[in-house]
Amino acid sequence: MFGSVVLDVAIGLAFIYLLLAVICAAVSEWLASLFKWRAKTLEQGIHRMFNSTPGLAKEFYEHPLIKSQAAKEGGRPSYISPRAFALALMDVIGEKGENPKDASLEHRFASGVGRLPETLRKSLDAVVKSSAPGTSQEKVETWFNDQMDRVSGWYKRKMQGWSLVLAATVVLLANADTLQIADRLWQNPVLRTNIVEQAKARAQMAPPPEYTDAESPAPTPPKPQATNANPLLTQEEKNALAEVAGWRQESKRFREESLGEWLPPHLLGWGLSTVAVSLGAPFWFDLLNQCMKIRAAGQKPGEKKQKEQPA
Repeated sequence: MFGSVVLDVAIGLAFIYLLLAVICAAVSEWLASLFKWRAKTLEQGIHRMFNSTPGLAKEFYEHPLIKSQAAKEGGRPSYISPRAFALALMDVIGEKGENPKDASLEHRFASGVGRLPETLRKSLDAVVKSSAPGTSQEKVETWFNDQMDRVSGWYKRKMQGWSLVLAATVVLLANADTLQIADRLWQNPVLRTNIVEQAKARAQMAPPPEYTDAESPAPTPPKPQATNANPLLTQEEKNALAEVAGWRQESKRFREESLGEWLPPHLLGWGLSTVAVSLGAPFWFDLLNQCMKIRAAGQKPGEKKQKEQPA
């Protein structure tokens, strides 16, 4: 009995952390879209690939293949496929060569590379003349993918910093105090059962989009946003979150206790929640599923049969 209560409390905490992490991820993606972080990080990476060659980045971004991938007219794309990158770059560089326009793209590109500034010319020569199998286009695509790994690292570090800030903000706004939530789940069997049922329903849903981790934020398309038809949290989940967190129940305690008594436990609880939520929704979704498997495996045969019987 004691073990099952402990497990249910752990499931409840993982579930609450998951809901808060989903909110943080959506806010993070909204900020990234608002401030065009993806597009700016991608452009920064492309400038470095071109060794800041004057005018080349501008010509590249004005190429129809690249302009068509921007979300808005005149804007910078936040996503460029390796194929579009290679074809656009080879075409832009090919126009600088001596071969006629009816020559093959590979021939025009090879001619144009010879007219580039020394640093970029050496880079592209090393890429195209490498012993790796494939055409020049395939080798340029591989070069792009390799460079995007570095761009992804920049973006990921930026988002990791923001994830802590966003997690702390969401935790404070929701008053998601880990110690308080755990105590309420422990003391209230009805609440605990309701939370576990909501957690079970969430565990059966599709995994949440991994906004903040984004192993390849620059070369991969943006994740889907929540809509009215597909909200971030269901109404039941919002209700469950309100039952274990929120400021409604704190006003009375705040009036009855001194600041010295009220604040320290909250600081610890908020800190624990902030660290937990910053781990991300995918982490808590996976852990929640693991806990659910343990819980199902630990049920008595009689309990399983009873649940399987129709109402």
